Parts: sequence; C-alpha cells; structure tokens
Amino acid sequence: TGLGLAIVKHIVLSLGGTIDLESEPDKGTAITVVFKKGDKKLKQTIYPMKLEPRKMDYVWGSETWLMSCHEKGQNVVSEGEYKGRTLSDVLSRVPALTGRNSKKFPFFPILLKMINAEDKLSVQVHPSDEYALKNENQFGKTEMWYVLDSKKDAGVYCGFREKLTKKQFTESLTDGSIESKLN
Repeated sequence: TGLGLAIVKHIVLSLGGTIDLESEPDKGTAITVVFKKGDKKLKQTIYPMKLEPRKMDYVWGSETWLMSCHEKGQNVVSEGEYKGRTLSDVLSRVPALTGRNSKKFPFFPILLKMINAEDKLSVQVHPSDEYALKNENQFGKTEMWYVLDSKKDAGVYCGFREKLTKKQFTESLTDGSIESKLN
C-alpha cells in the first residue's frame, strides 16, 4: 500500500537522514537510508521482501498463508536477493529481521493468513505452549482476528455457554448438539 514506506520516510527525514528508492526488474525495489553521525555517513540499503502466498483448500473454504514459517506451508521469497529461499531460511541467515524479542523463540512464531470461509469453520481447541511444543513441535495458538467482510448472519463462537464434563462434551459431539453448547 505504500503506507509503511511513508512512515519510514517520515521517521528518516525527522531524524535528519535521507531516503532513496531504486527499482530493478527481477530484483525489486532497493531502499537506501543515509544518516550522518558526526563527520561519518551511515548508509544502509534494504530490499522489501515479497513472499509467495500459500493457499490451502478445506471443506469450509480456503486459507491463504501470507507470512509463515510453519512446516506445512512455508512462504518462499519471490524476488530480490533471497528469491527462492523459504522465509525460515532467510530469517535464520538474517536474524535481525525479526527483532530482538523474537530471540526467545526457537523459530519464528507468527502465522499471518487470510481465511475465506464459505461455510462454518471447524471448532478449534488450542493447546498450551507446553503441550503443543511436546506433541506438535510448535507453540500453542494465540490468535487475533480482523474480519474484512462477512455475511449478515455471521458470528464467532468463543468457549462454551457453561462448563461441560468430558462425558457431556463427547455426548454432544456424538449426538450433534455441540453447536448449542458453544458461546
């Protein structure tokens, strides 16, 4: 959208630096930022990293994974210096791209996806990080949803209306009444 670039330009100029863009076919756009520190010029050239989206089809619709290091759908860089490499390969080569807070994770913990739900989604049970790391070699899910569009009667369930025993839960799955138990 160019919004990120406009913000970067504002920050660089407000700090007394300069910013320059240069585009090359099959390489992408190079962004060069220059700051002065005393008599020295600090110059850094960076390239936006475009990723090939990964589409998965399901009975309820589809997901398009826009940024993923997940083993079931890693994104691949589509142009520039890292063209053809997976996102996890690039991040392992250039760990500074993920910022200092991500150092506490053994792998990049973010999955950004768009969901195109044509029918009701399956009920999701999200395990704790401890369980998920032990049994699935990944972190449990912490999610944030941003709904771009929906049908008039669409909704989202979160948890159960009341506490259920394991037996009640299993029975409601078996007899098809589970939806009436959701909150």
